[in-house]
Amino acid sequence: MGIQVSATGTASSTGASLSITRPAGIATGDLLLLAVALDAGTFGSGAAIATPSGFTPVPAGSVGFGSNGRSQLAAFYKVASDGEPASYTLNFSAGGFPSYAANAVICAFGGVNTEAPVDASAGVSGGSSSSLAAPSVTPSEGEGDDLLVGLWGGTASVGASTWPAGMGDTLVANAGGGSLLMADQQLVSAGATGTRTLTASAATTWGAVSLLLLPDRSAALPLWENF
Repeated sequence: MGIQVSATGTASSTGASLSITRPAGIATGDLLLLAVALDAGTFGSGAAIATPSGFTPVPAGSVGFGSNGRSQLAAFYKVASDGEPASYTLNFSAGGFPSYAANAVICAFGGVNTEAPVDASAGVSGGSSSSLAAPSVTPSEGEGDDLLVGLWGGTASVGASTWPAGMGDTLVANAGGGSLLMADQQLVSAGATGTRTLTASAATTWGAVSLLLLPDRSAALPLWENF
């Protein structure tokens, strides 16, 4: 079956924190992936995103971009349990004279290996452009059935003119100024994914993160008796 998206959500804020509602329809054992792009404004510096309660940072899933390190893209994950809260809170900080613009997306995935969900991840930052290239990542195992997730953050409020070929389940949050865009693709072969380039609707200073989610392969194969 592979990994399936079961629920999604977006949120935006111009304050020092952001609350994103728990997606309806999540199930115990789903993997929750929460990503946020923070722009601290032209005069801000050293933007930082605190790890939300109960979540774990995605390895290599945080990248700074923009002058003075004023912008940050970060991703976090957790396995959904019984009694998940109604919402999750993200807290921010920055130096200078910040005027925060924060955008977040949350996605619930079923069929993920909850013991070791993130198989590989990498981040990259870029200058002002409408061509946003998320980095290549390589599955650690030979099956080639990971789920590739791409995250693109920008300092301007942009959408996607063209999503990377083969990627779907798209999400866009850009109501608070700045932008965060997300898409995924079920892989069908092993080897490096190659860069995945999103064409934005306008130029923006940007950062991007690619990550691979490992499927749950624990289901036992059927055993057949010999007669």
